[in-house]
Amino acid sequence: MGEASFPTGFLRQVLDAADRLASSVGVSPLQNKLREKLNGESLDVYRSLSSGPTARVVPFEHAEALFFAVDALLGDGSGTSLERLGQDLGNRFFVTRPYRGDLATCASRWGAHLCGAFEMAGARLNISPRSGGLEVFITVPGFPKGTRALRHLCAGGLRAAFTFAFEATSIELKIIGDTVGDRASIRARYRTSDEHQILPSTTPPARRSGSVPPPAPRFSQRVASVSEEVDRILKHAPGPSGQWRRPKVPDTG
Repeated sequence: MGEASFPTGFLRQVLDAADRLASSVGVSPLQNKLREKLNGESLDVYRSLSSGPTARVVPFEHAEALFFAVDALLGDGSGTSLERLGQDLGNRFFVTRPYRGDLATCASRWGAHLCGAFEMAGARLNISPRSGGLEVFITVPGFPKGTRALRHLCAGGLRAAFTFAFEATSIELKIIGDTVGDRASIRARYRTSDEHQILPSTTPPARRSGSVPPPAPRFSQRVASVSEEVDRILKHAPGPSGQWRRPKVPDTG
């Protein structure tokens, strides 16, 4: 494989999404701040992207530099802004596609679209459906920063896929991601709002010494009072030796 590269068309889409996000968070104009943040060839690449028609691809390391310069300017550099950019791109991706499907189908289509942009860097992305969610495995061999960028963009797009697949606000999505070197993983889990995050234990918790015991159920007090009433009736019912006699049932025959 030749030199790792990245398509300028997709990079422009990321920068357009960054401009939209910058306007919403009050970081504007973003172009000036990026020119101050970047240096060397990465700055030249950005200038060429901003000025008009450019080459079809740019060296992958300059795409990495642009991703994380944007992330640092729009957020704290942890990848959260890249995830928001991924969600923006994912929303636009699904709105312009006429198909619908379940979460696994939507996520797979987004993954294929995203991996296509990173394929010239050798990226691989595998999405596996799981009960109540998905697991995604990502790698851009030899590019740890590129792997991180792909993970964050993918996670944002998964949120868009989730919104597209589930048209209900009562369902929540939780995403956990991890990156080690040039390998990353994403675990996406969804649940309805009336479900507990952690299942209750089958063993009741031990009561600490000195704590106030829980009140007895209402029905136990009711049962006790009924029993006392029965004893009282039996004790005072007429009959020989103070014994209660069962009333005779008239013979209707």
